[in-house]
Amino acid sequence: RLNASGTRFPDRALLEARATAHLDDPRALVGEAPLDGAVVVELDARGPFDAVEAAGTATIRDAVYDRHGLGDLSATFALAGDTAHVDVASGELNTRASADIERASRTATIDDRMDRADLARLICDAQVRVPISGAVNVAGRATLPLNDWQAGSALLDISAEDATAGDLTLAATARASYADRTLTVERLEAGTDLVRVSVSGKLPLD
Repeated sequence: RLNASGTRFPDRALLEARATAHLDDPRALVGEAPLDGAVVVELDARGPFDAVEAAGTATIRDAVYDRHGLGDLSATFALAGDTAHVDVASGELNTRASADIERASRTATIDDRMDRADLARLICDAQVRVPISGAVNVAGRATLPLNDWQAGSALLDISAEDATAGDLTLAATARASYADRTLTVERLEAGTDLVRVSVSGKLPLD
């Protein structure tokens, strides 16, 4: 369902418009991505015909991606000139992400942060035989060409807090990077009260 209103000022070559869309299937926006939920998009556009600026919000209630529940997602977006900016948040996953997309270079810069997300919630679909508890922190940054994301670069840091598996205390930290089509595990340390493992290495992805 789409509700829209607006005004054109041909003598001044100006546009002012506002629209609200209600979608039962988010794939109308994201193509074939396995995303489900009820979507509401609000858009406000204004400016000269040759340089219209737009801003708005989008929400997805009870979002599900590939059968994994994400809770409610909210986003704000703005388009000015050759740059689009998007902020996305998931309260249930304690996650925030932002992206700047440059039309001229067709490049996206993405920052993501997850603060003390519930570990049991994140692995709820995994077949784990012991109860898992604790929190996970994730911080990442990526710069990706839109037409060839594998030519981009990224950095990811992960750590666990107050994590347990049954009666055992879990500890885990990791840093990984991606560049030149190669995944580099700079540091991966994990362990329990009884054993610890440390891993590093490189994996070409061509």
